[in-house]
Amino acid sequence: CCVLWCANNGKTNKKPGVKFFRIPRDSRSKTWVRYANCPELIGKTATQLNVGYRMCSEHFTTKDFMDPGQTRLTKTAVPTVRPAISRLSATT
Repeated sequence: CCVLWCANNGKTNKKPGVKFFRIPRDSRSKTWVRYANCPELIGKTATQLNVGYRMCSEHFTTKDFMDPGQTRLTKTAVPTVRPAISRLSATT
């Protein structure tokens, strides 16, 4: 996950059921990058972000998903869910 403070990386630390989504190529990409708070993303084009970076499902609410299995985001989905304090301290 490209979110600076998120521990889900899809390889060594992936919770069961966590899905990963490409950063959109449309105007939402700026919102996703601001939310991620990751300096590595600054200055990348929307295409570079879409191809090279993913954000995990833990940053979205149930209304952001098109299906109960949470495999597809709506066309208007933007990340809004912040982790619990205990999770932040566990990753630092």
